[in-house]
Amino acid sequence: RRQGAPLTDEDAAAWAEVQAAWAALKDPQQRMTYDMLRLQGEDPALAEELLATQTMVLAEMRRRQTAVDLGNMTGEYEASLAREAKVAGLIIERAWYGVLHVNPGVAAGPGVELQDMVGPVVEVKQAVQCLVDKHKIVVTGGPGSSKSSLKGFYDPRPPGSTD
Repeated sequence: RRQGAPLTDEDAAAWAEVQAAWAALKDPQQRMTYDMLRLQGEDPALAEELLATQTMVLAEMRRRQTAVDLGNMTGEYEASLAREAKVAGLIIERAWYGVLHVNPGVAAGPGVELQDMVGPVVEVKQAVQCLVDKHKIVVTGGPGSSKSSLKGFYDPRPPGSTD
């Protein structure tokens, strides 16, 4: 393609692919996942050996980034609480994210607490309150979007887990 020539549909598709690859590779978590998948094709035994370690590293990176995000959201959280309290608006009392299965020995219902859950679950009350705008929770993204990509959320399941 000559410089200055208009982009064709093929050019635009190729550029979008390059941008998606760059976005994935500059994110340390996605880069580790990419490297692991590539290594599985080259040396499956070594990949299996490293999987447990990398899984723990990825989970810790997610937890740390979420803690940083929540720290940065403190002012936004307090402003949302004050704004909503002033007009008797929407105040989030409890919010959890993860594998939301109640322990079999606990009756499901409004009295369920975080410690009553089985499986990996994280508390996201502050993050959800920050999504409140004019008495409504506003979640960006489409139907295929994961909530774990929202600021203050992370998927507590081990990488690659489907439950």
